[in-house]
Amino acid sequence: MQRKSILILLVCMALMLVLQCAAMPAAAAKKERIVFWFGASQDERAAYEAMVAEFNRTHPNIEVVPMFIPMQYVERKLLLSVVGGVPPDVVRFYAHLGGEMMSRGALEPLDDLVKRDKYDIEDCFEVSIKQNTYGGRLYGIPWVLSPEALFYNKRLFREAGLDPNHPPRDWDELKRYAVVLTKRSKDGGIERLGFNNLLNNPADFHRYLMQNGGSPLSPDLKKIRFNSNEGVEALSWMRELAVAMAGPKGARADDKNACLQAVRNIQVFTSSFVGATQDAFGLEKVAMRIDSPFRLPDLAKYFPNLDFGVAPVPRHKLALTEVVGNSLVIPRGSKHKEAAWEFIKFATSKEQEIKVCSSAGRIPARRSAANDPRFAKSDLIRTFIQQIEHGFTTPVAPGYREVSDTLADRIRSALEGEVEPKTALDQAARKGQQILDAANEDMSRYPLAPWGWTIAIGTSALALAVGGGLYYILKKTKHSRMARREAFAFFLFISPWLVGFLVLTFGAALASMLFSFCRWDVLSPARFVGFRNYISLLTDDPRFLKAIGNTAYYAAFSVPLSIIGGLLISVLLNQKLKGIRYYRTVYYLPAVVSGVATALLWQIIFHPKNGLLNKILGLFIANPPGWLQDPDWAKPAFIIMGLWSVGGAMIIYLAGLNAIPEELYEAARLDGASAWKSFRSITLPLLTPTIFYHLVVGTMAALQFFTQAYIMTLGGPKDATLFYNLYLFRSGFEWMKMGYASAMAWILFAFVLGITIFQFKSAGRWVYYESEKEE
Repeated sequence: MQRKSILILLVCMALMLVLQCAAMPAAAAKKERIVFWFGASQDERAAYEAMVAEFNRTHPNIEVVPMFIPMQYVERKLLLSVVGGVPPDVVRFYAHLGGEMMSRGALEPLDDLVKRDKYDIEDCFEVSIKQNTYGGRLYGIPWVLSPEALFYNKRLFREAGLDPNHPPRDWDELKRYAVVLTKRSKDGGIERLGFNNLLNNPADFHRYLMQNGGSPLSPDLKKIRFNSNEGVEALSWMRELAVAMAGPKGARADDKNACLQAVRNIQVFTSSFVGATQDAFGLEKVAMRIDSPFRLPDLAKYFPNLDFGVAPVPRHKLALTEVVGNSLVIPRGSKHKEAAWEFIKFATSKEQEIKVCSSAGRIPARRSAANDPRFAKSDLIRTFIQQIEHGFTTPVAPGYREVSDTLADRIRSALEGEVEPKTALDQAARKGQQILDAANEDMSRYPLAPWGWTIAIGTSALALAVGGGLYYILKKTKHSRMARREAFAFFLFISPWLVGFLVLTFGAALASMLFSFCRWDVLSPARFVGFRNYISLLTDDPRFLKAIGNTAYYAAFSVPLSIIGGLLISVLLNQKLKGIRYYRTVYYLPAVVSGVATALLWQIIFHPKNGLLNKILGLFIANPPGWLQDPDWAKPAFIIMGLWSVGGAMIIYLAGLNAIPEELYEAARLDGASAWKSFRSITLPLLTPTIFYHLVVGTMAALQFFTQAYIMTLGGPKDATLFYNLYLFRSGFEWMKMGYASAMAWILFAFVLGITIFQFKSAGRWVYYESEKEE
């Protein structure tokens, strides 16, 4: 009886456990989970996560999962997630960069939700609404803003005899103050910079252009206007200020050498300060700069005794300043739009904006929140708030990202005195207009990509290849059942690789081939345009030719130097000496260091002022090269950096040296041959297969050079390091010209294939294979 009671009790407990487990998914199903992507500094991150925690606590039916994504990668990751059909539900987004996303339909329009719920969008600053509007539709809800203002050091003002309560109010005063506050070193360089907003282009140029009454684009956002008289005057003033502040004393702004020296001096000086703890303004190395409020928390944290003020940006014809806005958007394809909208309303409420911005160093996008006494506590903050009413934003137009890149390159040429400001802006305008025209072209007149024909051709080619291979195997093995069985076993074992190749490589290559004949921006359907991409690349794209030249230059020097360097080191380390294995390890270690770590290390070494290399060269020459900041020395810098990793080649050559029979050297010594004679007549001929392998592989790698250039220079200065793969990457993933990038990829493939075939054809003249000679 007792056993029966215990059994019944256990059955009841088990049944209750099963029912409870069954009820858990049902309860969990009632809670809707949304993913929130955001990028932020350390202080901002804590504020955003606290806001998310509060939302989750007050909204039991919705769970927000915060996911930190660095802001510089948000746009690219968002693009790929939308195309892949797995987007997040809410994203913190740079509003002024959203032109491409808005115009291509990557973001959900929010007008209907705003109207339905009577969301008070009019409480937001006008400039923030304009940033999120395209084609009359609202695509993002303004959240936090970063308006500009003038930071100025009061102590340095007093030291220079300037009134610390009277910061510069216009361009003339700004120029005069900047010259007075700049302190030059004995070698002609800069010890302290008076003003530091001339080289961050095109952002700096946009500011002065707008203040001078100009505009980057026409009101319909389809025509270039930055080469107007107002633009020429603004750029001329920038060059005059640079020369007066950092050029030779008494030099004129039309002196090319003076312009070049001024820009190099400013660039070398500013590149010495990296990170919040090495802030040039905080260290009192820069007297004035135009910046955003997110600098205030870092200045208070790392430089608590800094005596500085914040004033309106010096004006010219108009009192305008740039306002960078962050918005909350819902990507296309979000599966939880209503829950995402509920979170956006919560996050952009007055109370939450005050909480977030108070600790994040931002200004609320709502007027009511920005002007609330709980937030606008200090004169510093109130100055930034006042600037918003005079704010402008970068044009929200498709294609303007690429236009900005071209404009920045031409501005740099003008500032350095290479061309006159008008010529530079006209050159940028001509290329920029082509980019805008292409971005705004009506693609509906072109047919959709012929996927049916492509799949049919690819399937036919694949079937033909498989059938031909099967026929060949059957023919070769028809007299031997054992051979046929071995052949089928071979293909069975490599079938995982074959399937992977066909699905992940052959299919992708076939799609890439089709895209190269299409106009495709990833977000819209591909449109067939024939050979247009190839024609444009070969006849109407000077940057494409520049990229080819840069890559050929790098390959022509880096590959031979790598071969020679690896061979010499391997010969030296092939000696039978005590402890030689440790030397081999030391030389090989750089080859296993990641490319990113190597790039960051050499970026420090190549610094023109504080770098180790120039510190050593400075002992022997007066003016060491500018390396990565000098167009003439940037490519040689990468070639020198390439020698750092010759340890990989050294290992290959060591293997080849150890494969050479020792008897050959003994016979040569008996015949009286010198060491050089033995090396030239025995070592080199028998190493030619290894050298040939290194030549082929090294050439392929050099022609696809990317990582270091992407991290260290991003193609600059003045496209001096715009290597082929870097230009391909930027065309596809920054400017969303995937068809154009696919055409570049196939041109590169044809080029590499041609060089490789030539190398193999010429190998018979100089590569020695002992087995072939014996035959």
